[in-house]
Amino acid sequence: MNIVRPRLMDCRWLDLCSGSGVMACEAIERGARAVTAVEKDPRCASICKRNLEDVAKAHSGRTEVTVIKRDLLLWLKQDCGGIGYDLIYFDPPTTEGCTNRPSRCSVNSVGCSPMAC
Repeated sequence: MNIVRPRLMDCRWLDLCSGSGVMACEAIERGARAVTAVEKDPRCASICKRNLEDVAKAHSGRTEVTVIKRDLLLWLKQDCGGIGYDLIYFDPPTTEGCTNRPSRCSVNSVGCSPMAC
């Protein structure tokens, strides 16, 4: 987070495969204007939503929080259009033999250039 810290204030943050939302919580704490988290697992998405709402409320409540419970590939193909993001955090689960992962091209479709850390 230190690498992107100067860019976090008032940014639109997208957290792909968000899990509990810990990285999106960090973005809220550092001044993100809007946070969108995409998580497929219903239990994790529920935990993520609660975490993000709690952190946003503790930090003046000015951050717009959206949690999307959906398969990432479907969301990238069908629903993400029209909204641009300043920063994307992408930490997919590592699964032995997993070949169905979003390509750099599909991540680029959300409107920003990936930055590898």
